[in-house]
Amino acid sequence: MTRAEEVAEKEKRVRQLLEKQNLDGIVLTKRGNFAWLTAGGDNHVGNATEAGIASLLITKEKKFLITDNIEFPRLQAEEIEGLGFEPVVFPWYEGGREAAISNRAAGMKLASDLPFDGAAMMEDEIARLRWSLLEPEVERYRWLGRACAEAVSKTCRQMRPGRSEFAAAGAISAALQESGISPFVLLVAADERIKHFRHPIPTDNKIRHCCMVVICGQRWGLILSMTRLVHFGPLPEDLKRRHLAVVAVDAAAIAATRPGSTAGQVFSAIKQAYAHSGFPEEWRLHHQGGATGYAGRDWKACREDDNTPLLENQAFAWNPSITGTKSEDTIIATSSDAEILCPTPDLPTIAVQTEVGPIERADILVV
Repeated sequence: MTRAEEVAEKEKRVRQLLEKQNLDGIVLTKRGNFAWLTAGGDNHVGNATEAGIASLLITKEKKFLITDNIEFPRLQAEEIEGLGFEPVVFPWYEGGREAAISNRAAGMKLASDLPFDGAAMMEDEIARLRWSLLEPEVERYRWLGRACAEAVSKTCRQMRPGRSEFAAAGAISAALQESGISPFVLLVAADERIKHFRHPIPTDNKIRHCCMVVICGQRWGLILSMTRLVHFGPLPEDLKRRHLAVVAVDAAAIAATRPGSTAGQVFSAIKQAYAHSGFPEEWRLHHQGGATGYAGRDWKACREDDNTPLLENQAFAWNPSITGTKSEDTIIATSSDAEILCPTPDLPTIAVQTEVGPIERADILVV
């Protein structure tokens, strides 16, 4: 499938939504949605913004790129060349993008992925169009998984006591950026901070005995989540016990991740695994992850009666944690199994027996 064919297939999904909702057009401004529809295009300048610097307007017969005269040359040359988008370019000092969209879509019944005057908000309905990945997206995800795994493995093996969390974060960020991967989320915790905080942004705290690194690496709009731990010196028995428990929970979640199952069924498997592992209440202290792809999490599993379906070729990142440790990788649910995208074979692993066979999970690297 060529890039143009991939875009055409996604346009079909958008136009099916137009038909279903009796709409004339859909406006996509979120960076993830732009990347999805353009097969990996990038419409960002500021990393901290959800909205991109260009919008896509898809109607029943046409598709438009709407942006200002500053951004258009690069977008045209590097992001949408040959994809058939008609440009709507406005001077940066006149009107603004919403005015340009309103002028081009005058009289149309619109939906949007972000609040927009006169358009219905259909963020959730639009997100569902992305959930089942096409084969080129799966291939891009596989590349991203290998690259992120290599960056994290390299950083873990180079980690030493006395380095700050800031320094560890900088090393991971540099390794990711060398492959064109943006650190969408980057967490680092050393020693006691691992126990105290589930979302430990890096600080100048120095590593003494243990360090946990968590990344969400982004390229082509896709987001890859993974967590690894390093320990210096003999591993304490309590930490070993907790880590064996958390990887058992993670493996149970992966084993339950099959097309046709539901979010509630996976969550039920997760809760049961916490109980069987001897930590029945730890699930309450942090979310357990959920569907991913072009968002950090499209949804999080949190109820056993949640009937949200798991789709073929949908990406997931489960992230169970037990105080002091965590287990996390990104996977794709296929018709045959759950494919782990970011294995780190040069780091230690644990084979966890599940109802679908052994599943390899990351062990703690002991240096």
